[in-house]
Amino acid sequence: MQSLPSHGGAPTPGSARPTGSLAGIERLREEREDVNRSLLRSEEERGKLQHELRRIQERLTEINEGSAKEAAYRDELDTMIRESEDAFMKILESSQTLLSVVRREQQSMKTRLGDAPEAYGSASGVSFQPSFSPSPARPGGAASASSSGW
Repeated sequence: MQSLPSHGGAPTPGSARPTGSLAGIERLREEREDVNRSLLRSEEERGKLQHELRRIQERLTEINEGSAKEAAYRDELDTMIRESEDAFMKILESSQTLLSVVRREQQSMKTRLGDAPEAYGSASGVSFQPSFSPSPARPGGAASASSSGW
C-alpha cells in the first residue's frame, strides 16, 4: 500500500490541499484495505462452500442412484412374491380340487362295494378298505395295480 507522504501539515508545493485532506485520504485507503481483506475472506469462504456443495451434490447423486437401484430391486421382489403367492394359491386350489375328486371317488367306491359286496370277496369274510396312499412307481412309470389293493 502506498501512502501519501506526510509533510507536517504544510501544503506541498503546487498543491492547494490542506494537510487534513491527506489524513482523510489515508483513512479512506485504510478503510479500502479493510474492505479488500474482507472481500478476500469472503472469496475464500465462497470457494470452500462451493467445494463442499460439489461434494454434497455428488453424495446426493450417489444416494439417489442407490435408492433407485434399491427401489427397482424391491419392485422385483414384490413381483416375485406376488407370482409365488399366485402359484401357491393355484397349487392349493388344485390340491383341494384333487382331494374333493378323491373323496367323491372314495364315496362312490364305498357305495358300489356296499351294493355288491360278494363281487369283491366280502362273502368270504374279507372286508375291503379302499386305500388312497401313494403307491410306488413301476419301472415303466405307472403305479402298480397290485400295490393299490385291486
